[in-house]
Amino acid sequence: MVIFSLAIVSFFAWLISTLAGGGSPFMLIPLVNSIQGAASVPPVITIGMFLGNAHRIGLFWRYIDWKLTLWYAPGGILGAMLGAYTFTQIHIDWLQLLIGVFLVVIPI
Repeated sequence: MVIFSLAIVSFFAWLISTLAGGGSPFMLIPLVNSIQGAASVPPVITIGMFLGNAHRIGLFWRYIDWKLTLWYAPGGILGAMLGAYTFTQIHIDWLQLLIGVFLVVIPI
């Protein structure tokens, strides 16, 4: 039942995110945190974002500005590596506090 509810909410988050141009992690982070705990949030959200962005790449392939992508890619890759390393080193209690503060501070 837990996986089914996560799949349903993920589908609707993906649908809203596709129509609005982003934002699905903001809907999924509290749900994943309450179901699986703070340690599961980064990998679940990362996999979901990877699949969602792969879908958008396929859908909007002919509109991609490849010159801009080449400028963005090195920083994006470095940031992803730094973020992955940070999530492996941070204590779970601090991660949960960080996620909570982030969700309270951002304007939705």
